[in-house]
Amino acid sequence: MNEHAYRNELDRVSYTPEGREALVAALMHREGAAQKGRRAWRRRWAAAAVAAALLVGTAAAASVSLWDRYFGSLTEEERSVVESLSGALPAAVTSNGTTMTPLSAFGDGTSFYILLEVTAPEGTEFSSDENYALFGKGFDPDHRACLLEQDGSQTEGISYSIDASWMEVSKAEQNKLSMVVSVTASESIDGKTLHIPGLWLQESAVVTGSWDFPLSAQMGSASAMEVKAAGTTTSWIGGTLTLETLRVSPLGLTMTYRYDPEELRALEEREAAQSDMVVTAEDGSAVPMMVEYIPTAQISLVLRDGSQVCEGSAFMGGQDGLRTLSTTFERPVDLSSVDYILWGETKIPLS
Repeated sequence: MNEHAYRNELDRVSYTPEGREALVAALMHREGAAQKGRRAWRRRWAAAAVAAALLVGTAAAASVSLWDRYFGSLTEEERSVVESLSGALPAAVTSNGTTMTPLSAFGDGTSFYILLEVTAPEGTEFSSDENYALFGKGFDPDHRACLLEQDGSQTEGISYSIDASWMEVSKAEQNKLSMVVSVTASESIDGKTLHIPGLWLQESAVVTGSWDFPLSAQMGSASAMEVKAAGTTTSWIGGTLTLETLRVSPLGLTMTYRYDPEELRALEEREAAQSDMVVTAEDGSAVPMMVEYIPTAQISLVLRDGSQVCEGSAFMGGQDGLRTLSTTFERPVDLSSVDYILWGETKIPLS
């Protein structure tokens, strides 16, 4: 999760400005340390996976080979899902001497994954030990990855997140780097364009330019299904949640649900009365740290064999009384193998 994602998450929580900035910094520091090992694990297989793909006879098989260890060892059913969601690759793009070449991509309408090989000019030295970012200092709109409309304007009116995972850098070609960029949105992103303005390391630019990759409308949108379960309820610590809409795909889900604002306010008032947490303001005074509760319940897919597929990255939005949750799954899912959706303690059948 990058800093943009953390700030998206913090949009759901109220802090003083000082407390908010301190928490973002702390989360970024912890995330960097925590993800070193996970991303290093992914780097180890990247070179071998790419090499193996070049030896495979068909494009579909090559695509599966490239993604197999990104999600962990995929089952045959999961590999079939990836293959069914794969489409035509965007063309390679060169900007300011750096070329980004798509090696594989797949998506389902609201989620999109693309594996890119970055080849920078000679003399550039990438490192397997670093975590690069798709945004620069201060979140200048010109210095962060985003989605674009067909007219080149930035996409507005929908919530989405863009994340990247980095892979192994060859000692023989340190100017080359492979990365997986994932996009998750609350609504369809078919026909939009992924715009990458550069790579940054600790807010210092490594390469900058303009790399645009259309998100194919041919990729697996038809695989998603609308679950007719409006009115279904589940419990959370503050009361009751009531489902309005639920869309499930092999890569994730989007749902909207309602909660009672009065129940939420009552919970927050009870907790505030019992809390002694404070933060220090600019004038040195101690002020209460106002933390809002988020009306939500854990959600997962329960497969017919009894195993569960949990949500991976997720973000929320909404207004008073209504919430929208968009989440990806930890791995691709063959929806025919799903028994039901577990929302809190409530079971929701797919059909």
